[in-house]
Amino acid sequence: LFFPGYTTSSSYRNARITSDNARYPGVPYVTIVVTQDSIAGGNDYTMSKICRALSPFTLNPSITYLPKSIYLPIPGGDGSSTFMDVANYHNGNDSLIYLLSNYSGYKQNLYFYKAFSNTTVYPGYNGTLTPTGDNLSFASIAANGGTNQPKIMVTYSDDYLNSGDLDQWILKSTDASNWTASTLNYLSSDISTSGDIIGRRSADGSFAVTFKNTYGHEDNISTFSFTNLGVSSSIYSLNDDFANALCGPKPGFRFTNGDSCLSIWSNYYFLYSTEGCSASNLFITMAIQGFYDQNTGVMSKGPGVYAYLANPNPPYNIVDTALAYVNYDLLTNVFAFPRALTGNYYLIVKEYTCLETWSAAPVYVNPNTPGYYDFTSSSSQAYGNNMIQKGSKWCLYTGDINDDGVVDLADITLVYNDALNFVFGENLADDLNGDGFIDGTDILLAYNNTIDFVGVIRP
Repeated sequence: LFFPGYTTSSSYRNARITSDNARYPGVPYVTIVVTQDSIAGGNDYTMSKICRALSPFTLNPSITYLPKSIYLPIPGGDGSSTFMDVANYHNGNDSLIYLLSNYSGYKQNLYFYKAFSNTTVYPGYNGTLTPTGDNLSFASIAANGGTNQPKIMVTYSDDYLNSGDLDQWILKSTDASNWTASTLNYLSSDISTSGDIIGRRSADGSFAVTFKNTYGHEDNISTFSFTNLGVSSSIYSLNDDFANALCGPKPGFRFTNGDSCLSIWSNYYFLYSTEGCSASNLFITMAIQGFYDQNTGVMSKGPGVYAYLANPNPPYNIVDTALAYVNYDLLTNVFAFPRALTGNYYLIVKEYTCLETWSAAPVYVNPNTPGYYDFTSSSSQAYGNNMIQKGSKWCLYTGDINDDGVVDLADITLVYNDALNFVFGENLADDLNGDGFIDGTDILLAYNNTIDFVGVIRP
């Protein structure tokens, strides 16, 4: 796509798309809106650009461009964060509804524009909302398409009292004119942003919202489903990978076994998707002996940890698995278990430098309320009191490098040989203190735990 006015100095961001939702099957079309940041006279000018693609499923669809900006371009605007979205809406008449947020100098406002959808015309201004008086961003809008589907919804991030604490909100309406605001995530511990929304076609009031929560230094993905504009299900964190979503998550619908929830997100190297409308979340607090500094109260790194739920009865079969990075300073993160049924399970945690550790007793999990388990508060939190104290925290033993369930001579030998060869790097199993070097400090950690006959204790 080459919008009128394109130059090599122009940047195009935040492309958004909507379709005619099969109301015109003979001549289907899509509408695309982007934010353009152009440099003119030494200033950045942020503006919107629109195009309409007729018969988009052909190899060479006909593209009609609307070269003017919907709103007044402003010099000095922040082109990377000004956000324009569009939805195809029908409530007796066809409408394309455009929504502008994070407009420079007026970030507390949301601006609506409308146009008749089956013609190529510029939208006209249709009203302003100021829900809270705080700065707003990433306002996304969705409708359900089809004929006479009057319900419509918006999701956006709200900067609480402009303090940097971003919360996720929604606006909902039954006529695209009168709106009601409510919160999805209002926790001060989370920074909620990059929200997106989708409407299920011809299912009036059925929507899905996903957004990113930054909890400490780690990103988790939240999802909400709506029926008749009311919340029907939600998952605080659905990540079943190592978290840290680089891109904003995307909601969707996929019909399988009567469950239509679908979410897509990415981390550093991969794109992930998950289906399902429920998952059990468990906040797990832990510290790794070698990483934890009792003087500063933080770990040298945020380790990637496997967490397992095991049946509480012999032979203690594993029923679900989760992965997440533990915040190096908070010593905690939320783990998502999408397959475990409501009930009691032994919790098992394992990190590649440390000893597998079991919870002292089965832990209750359910998909409706997040649970909490703190290994650091007492030795009695681990089965068999199998932890070591450093300062005020109880830590998982370090040194089971070959993962055979004991810290012994075989582990010391691995550390010793790498120390002789001056091995260094990231995420080494025998870098027991997490400083990036294999040396005498790592040898000493393994040696001391060998003397104490440290090994896994299970039910």
